[in-house]
Amino acid sequence: LGPDPEGKAPPNTYRLPNTTNLHVHGMHVSPLGHSDNVFAHVPPGSERVYRYELPWDHSPGTFWYHGHLHGSGTLQVGGGGAGVIIVEDPPN
Repeated sequence: LGPDPEGKAPPNTYRLPNTTNLHVHGMHVSPLGHSDNVFAHVPPGSERVYRYELPWDHSPGTFWYHGHLHGSGTLQVGGGGAGVIIVEDPPN
């Protein structure tokens, strides 16, 4: 993907269509650092490693993630930018 168009726009208007980040639903994780930081920007041609540290008593289940950058999240999710995270029971 090419660079995003230049220019400033209010946060929740269409902008930065090729920049993204990830947000998870249902998981009890920190919003800081390389975890569930919805204010992070991952521009075109770059990468970001996400690390989710789950509490020892986190419920197992099927959770979901999606692109969350304000201004492009709807376009990205509607285009398939979402997925599942499966948390299994810890071994006995």
